[in-house]
Amino acid sequence: ETMYGLQVAKDFFLLIEQDFGSRSPAMHNAAFAETGLPHVYSVCELEKAGLEDISSTTSAVLRERLRAETFGGASVTIPHKQVIMPFLDELSDAAKQIGAVNTVIPSLSEDGRVILRGDNTDWLGVCAALEATLLNRKKNEKRRRALL
Repeated sequence: ETMYGLQVAKDFFLLIEQDFGSRSPAMHNAAFAETGLPHVYSVCELEKAGLEDISSTTSAVLRERLRAETFGGASVTIPHKQVIMPFLDELSDAAKQIGAVNTVIPSLSEDGRVILRGDNTDWLGVCAALEATLLNRKKNEKRRRALL
């Protein structure tokens, strides 16, 4: 069953300085197609230097993409994780503490305005990897001990 007609098509993108063949668009677009969602995930290549000047043409391009009515969200890669912050309305506690954003999520405020919220989910992956490593280490220690 398809969601076409029930869901408004949204544009999602990966903010990257130079695309060396990211698999993100193919992965996300396959998931959208499989679940019947009409969304599109693309690459937005912008140079960091252009985004450091908030009044530059490059910054205007990013603002236009972020403020588009069809904007659904963005993934942010190095070197843009810090320079994107001034383009956003608010930051999650994680993004504030880490000082970087890897995810942009639009939401509606109570008065109907679109709020762009920056978040950082990198720490979740780091913690999961550390936890898995520590658990494996603990299991291996138990296996090495023997009573003779």
